[in-house]
Amino acid sequence: MNRKIMTGIGAAVVAVLGVNGTALADEQENGQQDQPQQTVTETAPIENAVVVVTDEESNAASEAVVADESEAAQSESVAESSAASENTDESVISDSPADSTVASSEAESVANRSVATPSASSQASTTSSASVAATDKADSATSSVASDIQKPSILIGKAPVSSAAAKQESVAKTPAKEATNNQTKTTAPAAPIEKNGYVDGVFYRHNERVNGYVYDGKHYVLFKNGLKQVGVQRYQNGLYYFNPKTGEMVKNKYVTQNGASYLFGKDGKATTDVQHWNGTYYYFNHDTYKRVNNTYLQSRWGQWYLFGADGRIQTDVQRWAGSYYYFDHNTFLRRDNNYLQSRWGDWYLFGSDGRIKTDVQQWAGSYYYFDHNTYLRQDNNYLQSNWGLWYMFGDNGRIATGVKDWYGDTYYFDKGTYLKATNSSRNVDYGIAHFNGGGAMDAITLNHRWYSQLNAGMPQGCEGASLQIAASVKGRYYDINALYRQMGYGWNVAPWQGFYGDPYSAGAAKVETIFATAMTDRLKPMVKGIRDLTGLVSEQL
Repeated sequence: MNRKIMTGIGAAVVAVLGVNGTALADEQENGQQDQPQQTVTETAPIENAVVVVTDEESNAASEAVVADESEAAQSESVAESSAASENTDESVISDSPADSTVASSEAESVANRSVATPSASSQASTTSSASVAATDKADSATSSVASDIQKPSILIGKAPVSSAAAKQESVAKTPAKEATNNQTKTTAPAAPIEKNGYVDGVFYRHNERVNGYVYDGKHYVLFKNGLKQVGVQRYQNGLYYFNPKTGEMVKNKYVTQNGASYLFGKDGKATTDVQHWNGTYYYFNHDTYKRVNNTYLQSRWGQWYLFGADGRIQTDVQRWAGSYYYFDHNTFLRRDNNYLQSRWGDWYLFGSDGRIKTDVQQWAGSYYYFDHNTYLRQDNNYLQSNWGLWYMFGDNGRIATGVKDWYGDTYYFDKGTYLKATNSSRNVDYGIAHFNGGGAMDAITLNHRWYSQLNAGMPQGCEGASLQIAASVKGRYYDINALYRQMGYGWNVAPWQGFYGDPYSAGAAKVETIFATAMTDRLKPMVKGIRDLTGLVSEQL
């Protein structure tokens, strides 16, 4: 009788009533045509459940089990159920009442064993096994339910689950697969996580490594195969510089990297040609974008400039390619065909190609000589040209013509050829001079005016008349009376002080004269350039 009651409970229809009073009816199908079909429907968990067992459903389930089972099968099920009751599955809800927990565990254990073959006969066998396996306490609980079978039994708390319901629920929830002794559960592999942003230093978008100039959340950064590109980098037919720490593009910046210098403009792109930066100018190569040093270059507007060892544009006198050039302090342009003063004060001549000039050079209607080593203009010097001829250059560096004194001798330089005269006579300003084979003057016939002291009524005035003749050679003319008044004369005047005697007298037993030194000293204020020639020979005159 107990077996029939237990199998009836296992095949019972379970009605679950929620707190809102809604009933859910589940029916279990045994596989027999004359038994009602049972279905387990899974709903949301319900805290408070009520189990209702009807008499009709219990009797029908019991009769189906009795018809299908043999006594031997029932005995075998008893042994298996006893073992199962001792090893109840730990996944059972722990907060159920004790009696309900035991019954539920027994049913669930049997249901788990029967999942692999959900046939009608196995369902019946499983139900019978669960019924027989109940302990004395379970039998007592079952009898209690059976005694009140004429009316619905209401159990407060979590509803105990019958073995058939547990089996059917397991079948509905779990896909058919091979059961194992330890009932191992297989977990489906987790979906791969999509990579976006920086992962281990690599930047991704939708699992793809990023390329190009992309915003990384903080800055626009240049990526290549997901890696941040920093420093000087080529991008879109240009050269750019990216901050080594942040990867951000740098703009309006002069940057040196690996010994090369670049200038990046307001758009971040490297500039080329002549560029102004930090108060001076630099030149950047059109192909490499690098700053150019020690180079003489033509700008994009056609002008030529020189850039030094530090890349800066050069001014004043500068050396380049074995020569010197001059670059204007304001325009920075090379100065051609010009005679210019350097920053250290010396003067230099630069030719039509801008190069500094040496040797004899024509400039501003005259000729100058520039030293081959110092490039400086030579003044007051007698020099041999690079074609072998000698020329005289004066105080201002200009080439000399006419009479020129040089180291104690007097030379004459032709006004057409600029060469010195040799073995010939030349008209000079004060006469006709003769020049020997070396070019030095060795004789002269002075151009002068004749004066006579007698004609002047000064019989003793020969010194004054001689001075008149000498001064006329230089083109200067003096009155003899004025000369003696300037010198002073008289019998009480010593000859080393003035003229001793009377130049107007007819003569006397005494020598009337004036010494050369006294005459020079007394007449200096009146006669320009007068000097004492006492003791000189003709070559010195």
